[in-house]
Amino acid sequence: LALQNIGTVQFRRQLDFKRDFALQVAQKVSMVAVAIPLAFALRSYWALVGGIVAGNVAAVVVSYAFMPYRPRFCLKSWRPLFSFSKWIQVSSMLRYVRDRGFVLVMGRALDASAIGLFSVAKEIGGAANQALIAPINRAVFPGYSRLANEPERLRDAYKSTLGLIALVAVPA
Repeated sequence: LALQNIGTVQFRRQLDFKRDFALQVAQKVSMVAVAIPLAFALRSYWALVGGIVAGNVAAVVVSYAFMPYRPRFCLKSWRPLFSFSKWIQVSSMLRYVRDRGFVLVMGRALDASAIGLFSVAKEIGGAANQALIAPINRAVFPGYSRLANEPERLRDAYKSTLGLIALVAVPA
């Protein structure tokens, strides 16, 4: 579901972790609360789809309760926005090729079940790191933005964060 309240950036920027945590908990609880009963009722993978949709809807509702931000449509700054977003698009496409390009290469040599097994193993292998590293990144990026005008402190903060991530990720 692509609906998201852009206003959540504001409380993340203000390092309001209480709201961010509550938003994440509401999303996860809603996902589980819908997916489990649907799994018993449907006995199908559609239960997972229903849980994901319910979690995203809950996240949108809770985010608007926390930050009732209502953007207005305006084309006043379309040029700088397009100039910035085209590079974001290129970056996203390159990231997709990096993360999923192996399927294209392996598709020539292996059958679908082997590729599926490899994909699942890759996801499981990366899940621990993502579960540990994503919260660290979510916490430090607003701090980096506050240090943008202080290159020495920003460099030190980045090195410290990188060390913490390595300390957590390497054993995982």
